[in-house]
Amino acid sequence: MLGGVKGVRFDVVGEDLPESYRGLCGTYCVDIATFSDGRVVFQPKGTRTRLIVLKDVEGKTVAVAFISSATEFEEFAPVAQKVIDSVEWRSS
Repeated sequence: MLGGVKGVRFDVVGEDLPESYRGLCGTYCVDIATFSDGRVVFQPKGTRTRLIVLKDVEGKTVAVAFISSATEFEEFAPVAQKVIDSVEWRSS
């Protein structure tokens, strides 16, 4: 839950990539998704991202994420999570 809205949380890790792989982001990362405005979400090699997707924030889908190097993620995550836990939604 984020700001009182239910969602799904998952972690994405960029590890070994096939030598021949090339996404829109290049050879050092994997394309994950494309937003409706054409921007690409990607996962760089050697990083870990925590992604939270909320399906209904005033009728819209909202994604919130934080990323760090995979080796420092466990130390970084609690600090970032405190900021995310402080989110409060207000009507626009």
